[in-house]
Amino acid sequence: MQAEKDTEGDARERTEDGELGEACENVCSESSYHELYSSDTAQFVTENDGPFDHHDVEDPNINVGIKFQNIDCFRDALRQHAIRKEFSMKYLRSEPSRVTAKCADPDCPWRIHASVMHDKVTFQIKTHNPTHTCSSMNRRGTSMASAEWISNKIVDWLRHEGDIPISHIKKRLQRTYGLDNVPYHRYWRGKDKGNFKIWGSYEDLYALVPSMRAELLKRNKDSIIHYTVDDVDHSFERFFVCFKACSSGFINGCRPFIGLDGCHLKSKYLGSLLAATAMDGNSGLFPVAYAIVEGENSSSWQWFLEYLHEAIGNVNGLVFMSDRGKGLDDAVKIVFPQAEHRACMRHLYKNFKRKYPGEFLERLVWSAARAYTPQWHAEFMRQIEVVSKEALNYLLAEKDHCWSRAMFGETARCHYLTNNMSESFNAFVGDARFKPIIYCIDAIRQKLMKIMHNRRQVTGIPCKHAAAVLSSIRGVKWENFVDICYTVDRYKAAYASEISPLPDKSMWEAVDLTYIVLPPKCTRPPGRPKKKRIRPFDEETSSSTTVKKVHRCRRCLQVGHHQKTCKNPIRTSEEQSTESSR
Repeated sequence: MQAEKDTEGDARERTEDGELGEACENVCSESSYHELYSSDTAQFVTENDGPFDHHDVEDPNINVGIKFQNIDCFRDALRQHAIRKEFSMKYLRSEPSRVTAKCADPDCPWRIHASVMHDKVTFQIKTHNPTHTCSSMNRRGTSMASAEWISNKIVDWLRHEGDIPISHIKKRLQRTYGLDNVPYHRYWRGKDKGNFKIWGSYEDLYALVPSMRAELLKRNKDSIIHYTVDDVDHSFERFFVCFKACSSGFINGCRPFIGLDGCHLKSKYLGSLLAATAMDGNSGLFPVAYAIVEGENSSSWQWFLEYLHEAIGNVNGLVFMSDRGKGLDDAVKIVFPQAEHRACMRHLYKNFKRKYPGEFLERLVWSAARAYTPQWHAEFMRQIEVVSKEALNYLLAEKDHCWSRAMFGETARCHYLTNNMSESFNAFVGDARFKPIIYCIDAIRQKLMKIMHNRRQVTGIPCKHAAAVLSSIRGVKWENFVDICYTVDRYKAAYASEISPLPDKSMWEAVDLTYIVLPPKCTRPPGRPKKKRIRPFDEETSSSTTVKKVHRCRRCLQVGHHQKTCKNPIRTSEEQSTESSR
């Protein structure tokens, strides 16, 4: 009886639309169709053995009799087929039980019809006229490339490659499918939908912050992990993480030298990522603690350093190095009053040269910074005074910060002048800055876990240059020439502990609270966010191979000004041609 009802329904479908009946007349008749593709004599798979066929996602099979898991799978396959064959289509009917579509060109005979089977879920193609008389035009076919289709194509890219610029997504889809004239906003919405399929709702993830903290503490005993929310509306504010493996590794195996720095987050809800980074005995990056806060200010830095103090305590000879970020100086003085605070020389000179430029002063300032003895440092400062007393007074005003090696203490055993290790940490976290709150925190945890695991395989091979010199000395004791912080035992102690993995968030234990953590109050401002830091014109980068374009005046062919403001003599045509040839 059910088969007869299906036959009558399909017959009504063909007779209700005269055009459809005429177009499909040459494909198959009603009797031959049901003799070949009825549910009783299907040549593919039956409902009992498996209700649908396996399809090539990139080039789906849409021949008569092919079955699909549900109506959504059929529509996705139909859209993919239209994009592959470079044509547009429109739906004549799109109902839960049947779908009929035709080519968007009114003169083209292409038609297709599918309906639901006995199980009320599986869809099967009943009629299909594959003939196309319309022209193959990408500009018409791209109307089928919806934001949902784009999200399905790029979701795996986003999952494995992290954040991908819209321009790269556009080029890759154009190269693969020959798309043309797809508007930018459609790519943007497709990327947004793809991120939602991976991460879910950004807002809902903040409610999992308490559960994440509980799960981290459960699997990493004695770690220091805290978060704060607003007292009024319970919106998220800050999250601090210092694993026991990191704190004990720093105390037992690293020099008492920590770099402090912050970088901006790039997800929907903005903020800053603060980090305390040390170095092991092999000069390798050793992250100690990190936190997500609302921004870099005195309050957030003091909050961060207070929990850092709880994690590492009072370390003998502790040294901090920073780029003197906003509010950081006062926070270090309050929480670690006995610590030595060094200023990153690169940032210090960046501010110095704005008032006192010149290559000669630059060489003198850096020479004074690199001087190991007070005598050499005083000599270079005297030479700076000869050039400019104002420049000397500017450097002497930095009395609260150590910026020359002649001023450094000896406990930390570190002569670095810049805070490059903190910059390295910002590059180390990479795409984690683009992820939602809990995924950002967990992505950094995974990176730390890999570091702890990979660096336990130490060879103990000393520096070949030092070994060559020491081997020439008879009866020498090698341990007398190596500080304990550089020994293999201390290196192993730094990575002796481990960071435990986390299960999927669906397996986290629920934390019974009287409130739900809401997203932070700050949201993304209007405008396209910057992907890369804007570098100063004089900042050298080893990876940069591009040459900055210099504007040249068309009137006098000199650089540094425009034609409208030019006051130089006009070049003759012969001079201009000679200059151009040069």
